[in-house]
Order: sequence, then C-alpha cells, then structure tokens
Amino acid sequence: MAEFGFASDGTLKEMVEVQKVTNNILQVMMAEQMATIATDLQAIKHIVQQGAAESIFSVGDQIIDDWTEEVSQTTYSAAHNVVAFGDVETEDGESVPGMFLQWHYAAPISMPFDAREAFYYAEDGLSAGTYCFTFGSTWGSYIISGNMYEFTLENDVPEGGQLVFEAEIYTSAAAGTNVLVYASSSATSATESAALSLVTESSGTNLGSIVSNKENGAFNSIQRAIYGSNRWSRSALRQYLNSSAGIGEWWTPQSNFDRPPAQLSTYPGFMSGYDSAFLSAIQKVKVTTALNTLSDGGGSEDTYDYFFPASLEQMYITSQSEGVEGDYFPYWKRAIGGSETAARGTAGAVPITYAIETKTTAQAVILRSANTAAVYSEWRVSDTGSVGASYASTQQKAAPVCVVC
Repeated sequence: MAEFGFASDGTLKEMVEVQKVTNNILQVMMAEQMATIATDLQAIKHIVQQGAAESIFSVGDQIIDDWTEEVSQTTYSAAHNVVAFGDVETEDGESVPGMFLQWHYAAPISMPFDAREAFYYAEDGLSAGTYCFTFGSTWGSYIISGNMYEFTLENDVPEGGQLVFEAEIYTSAAAGTNVLVYASSSATSATESAALSLVTESSGTNLGSIVSNKENGAFNSIQRAIYGSNRWSRSALRQYLNSSAGIGEWWTPQSNFDRPPAQLSTYPGFMSGYDSAFLSAIQKVKVTTALNTLSDGGGSEDTYDYFFPASLEQMYITSQSEGVEGDYFPYWKRAIGGSETAARGTAGAVPITYAIETKTTAQAVILRSANTAAVYSEWRVSDTGSVGASYASTQQKAAPVCVVC
C-alpha cells in the first residue's frame, strides 16, 4: 500500500528555491526564444495560423522589419504594432485567424488618396474649336448654378481624351483657369492648355451641364473634378499600397475620369519596399468600407487588400457607419483611453503619429473612411490629434495596416 507523508519545512523551502531557479531559467529561455521568433516571419505566421497568437504576443508588441525607399535607397527599420487579433476572410473566402499589424510611424511617401479627376471624358473625341458648358448646381462662392464657361481648343482631342481643370476652382473664380487636355486617362503630360472664360452666351458647341455631386453624361462630379474621389476601392492610395510594381507601373485608371497621381512617375509601389520574407507572411484580407451617400449611394463595399489604412471604427473614433468598417483595434482603444470612442473635431482626441524619418515630426495620417456626406473627402487624424475631413487630392501620409494570417 502506498504511503503518503509531508515534507519537512526545510525540504519545502529547498523545493521552493529550486522551483524559483527553474522558473528563472525557463523565463530566460523563453525570452531568448521570443527574440528569435520575433525576427522569424514564418514562425510568426505559423503561430498565428495555429490560433496561438494571443498566447504568445500581446497588443502593443512590435514586429520590426526593414522597409526600403528604393529611389533614395533609404532603409527604415519599420516598427509594426500588434493592434488586434481576430478572424479574417482571405481572398478565396476562407475564414482564418489573423494578427493585425500597423505601422507605428507614418510611412515616408506622401500620396493623395485620389488625384484630381477629369471634368469631361471625350469618348468620341472633340474637334478643334470653341466649346461651352454650364454649372448645373451651386457649390461654394464661385461655382454658381447657371454660369456658362467657354474655351477654345486649337487641336483635336482624340477618342478617350480628358479635359481637366488646371487649378482648384472652389475657392477662386473659375474664369482665368485653364483647361488641360490629356490624350488619355493614363497620359501624364497635357497636349494643350485652353483658357476658361465666363460668358453670358456662346457660339461654341454646348457640351452640357456639370453638377456637384454626381456624374452627368460625359461630365464628372464637380467635387471629384476639383478634389478627387473618396472611394477607397478606386483610390490611387489603394493601388500604391497594394503593389510591388515599379515606377510608372502600379496605377491603372479606375474610371473614365481617373487621373494618375504625380508619385506614379517618381516612386515604385509600396510593397516593393519589403523583402519576400515579410510579404510571404501576409495575405489579402477582406476590408469593408462605407460608401458616400451622394455619388455612390451609401451602403458599403468589400475589397481584398494586403495593406490598407485603418477606418474610423478600427481607430476607436466615432464613426459615421457604426458596425460596418470593422471592429475596433484594442491598441487604439487603450491608446485613446476611456470607455467612449474619440470624438471627431477635437484636438488631442487621438494620439499623434510621427514621421518615420525623424521620429519627432508630427504627421497627419489618412484613414480609409469616406466622409459619407461628401464625394471628395475622407477622414484623417491631423498632426494635432484632431479627426477631420480632408480633400482626397491632398498630399498626406498613411500608417498602413496588414494582417499576418
């Protein structure tokens, strides 16, 4: 028969001390192992795929990997914060565990969400001559319903050509602005510049009417023709963030009015800055983004992206589309503090993001959420921590999110 007994006080003390030493050794071994794991992207991916990421990593941990700006050959040690854990949908429709990473600093290249778009698409081309059009709605102080403008083309516009306002005409009179002619939506150099004049009547060919919030025949929305589009799925920023292609190759027009950002001729796609080890650890995942209610009809649409800016909801900021654009990231709920989401329009409501180049220069950081009450603006966190709307054509930086899965 087995016998049971109790160790003496001396023996218990010895056992406790031995256990302490053992625990200390295990902690050192675990720390060394974690240091190795933290630099092994395939090991991290395996942990995430097994559903064990939350047992190994914590919100706020950082995965460090180099990102190289290829033009200047500047390599940055990019810190990627672990901001959330959760199931994600991959492009083939499978639901898998994911670990969300977001750049701690703003990525170095300023980029418009969407470039200023063409105001007219010449599907069948235009012959040289004088043309006119009217503003079909009032928007601001200078775009007045009923005003007629004319311009004279010295050369034919080819089929598929575009007419573009050279200047921003919302805060200044359109008269005196030039109309730039592009042979196609991919052309980066204008073939002609024609002066735009305010007239009471015109003997030129009447092209029709351009209105504020939506397309009208061959005319784009006025808002998009001045400040670009706030639709994430068609944005220049989305194409940049999700491409490894070279200079001049990562953008294609998403509509008849789309125009390339200036950065297309200067920088390669964002993903070209990573090595293959990092890129093999992430996948395209479903990203849901709300649509504006004016030109896009409201609701939402899904895209599948490697990289994307966070939404208002994911940043724990009061949303226009609650329950649509993803669950909040615990990282940002903790950073903002309190039980209430951060209010839009209040300075200091959200912690400031800094430039990766200096680590001390505050940056405005673009989000992917459209201002759903407009066609041309989306939300951003300013360099003071205030959340406000921003023109899509504004040059600004992003703190992209990706998912290890």
